[in-house]
Amino acid sequence: MKLIQDWLEDTVDDLNGALDLTHDSAIDQQAERLRAAAEAEGYTVDQLTEGCGGDIADYIRSRRAGSGAVDEKMAGDNFPIPVIAAKQEGS
Repeated sequence: MKLIQDWLEDTVDDLNGALDLTHDSAIDQQAERLRAAAEAEGYTVDQLTEGCGGDIADYIRSRRAGSGAVDEKMAGDNFPIPVIAAKQEGS
């Protein structure tokens, strides 16, 4: 069996999918899915919690925030979408 940290590296991003970090309920649901997957692989909740640094939901939140994932822009968002200018011929 893999070390819990190695298992987390391989598993957590697959479970997250399109996670909405603004809703704690979505993160809690992902934490529950991760617990179930860990138990199905033979890990205990204590091992998982320790591998996550003490808090499964915070681990998921920090992994998602640090992944560099770009969420889709929604109408009404306050930040602009970057526009890459194309070089025009003859310029």
